[in-house]
Amino acid sequence: MHASNISSVWRADDPVLGSGQNLLAQLGFELLLCVPVSTATTGARYAVLFLGDGKDVGQAAHYELCYSAASAFDHFYRATLTNKAGIGLTPSETEILKWISHGKTASEIALIVSVPEHTVNSHTATILKKLDVVNRTQMVAKAIRE
Repeated sequence: MHASNISSVWRADDPVLGSGQNLLAQLGFELLLCVPVSTATTGARYAVLFLGDGKDVGQAAHYELCYSAASAFDHFYRATLTNKAGIGLTPSETEILKWISHGKTASEIALIVSVPEHTVNSHTATILKKLDVVNRTQMVAKAIRE
């Protein structure tokens, strides 16, 4: 996950946020910091919003908030959104996982899907990381649960 280098700060009296009554004023906040973030795997785009009162943040605090937003979003995405989006596996990873669940070895899977064994092992390592497990047995059990 990464935060874009283009984040935005608006004040409650800024007309950019809408005509008439603006959202910040309606919510009772004076400041909005919007940090665009995206997923590393799919490139899906999201935004982390900070609402507050008071003065604008300085450049150092702004960078720190952007980093914190990207870190928090990364954790949130892995813990919550991937579970709702089919565990976040690509079609190739899903196919490899299917064959692993059938008890096939990496060399057997390589022959079945016509890719090098190294590619199967690479996909397997990625699946292990995405599912936050340490071996193939845990991988299949967690995939079945989710």
